[in-house]
Amino acid sequence: MTTPEKLAQEAAQLLAHIREDTARADALLVRLRDGGMSWGDLAALIDPDDPPA
Repeated sequence: MTTPEKLAQEAAQLLAHIREDTARADALLVRLRDGGMSWGDLAALIDPDDPPA
């Protein structure tokens, strides 16, 4: 059976991975923007089903 401590440790590890992935995604978006993509292009890339107006 899983103890609350193990669940808390697993949650902390998952949150650490989310923070790392978010930081990498942010850095990539900045590089794309600095490379000439508009914020609208980036928004369309992120969510092609809901492009900016």
